[in-house]
Amino acid sequence: MALNSRQAVIGAVVLVVLGVAAYAGWRAVRDDDEDPPAKPDLTAELEATGLTLYEIRLRDAVPDKLKVRDGRVEINYTEDGSYAWSTSLAPAPKGNLCVVLEVDPAGHCEYADGVMRYTFEEMSDAAVVRGDTLLRIGALVTEVDPELLDEAVTALQEAPVVSPEELAGSGRG
Repeated sequence: MALNSRQAVIGAVVLVVLGVAAYAGWRAVRDDDEDPPAKPDLTAELEATGLTLYEIRLRDAVPDKLKVRDGRVEINYTEDGSYAWSTSLAPAPKGNLCVVLEVDPAGHCEYADGVMRYTFEEMSDAAVVRGDTLLRIGALVTEVDPELLDEAVTALQEAPVVSPEELAGSGRG
């Protein structure tokens, strides 16, 4: 059975697509198997913030993307390969965190004993000030997992201090 030119072109395109997909899959597996070293430029950016740095650990989530922007440290976390939540470290503001962080008034914010808990529909955020640093965690889906907010507050309160090198090595940047 002879192939016509149309079948040959379709076959070639399918082979190219399969090749690209195989390469992408190989890179993803390879990248997951290697612990990324601390990036010197990221380490310097973290040092330049002047913040006390903390490693926020919550459940089995792992840091995925870490960036420094405008003197703040932002980290996205994944759990079971999917986006889980985000955290940030920033210079500590003074006062009631519900007010100074300008949360959406449509939600419910409560500030007590140095802890901010904010819920809007199915999502929640939490924040605490430790020394010179505001630790915040957001995008928590608490409607189906109400205990997550209290666990997040505990994670913020108990997060260990880490060096810029340690924090830079924990996220993929």
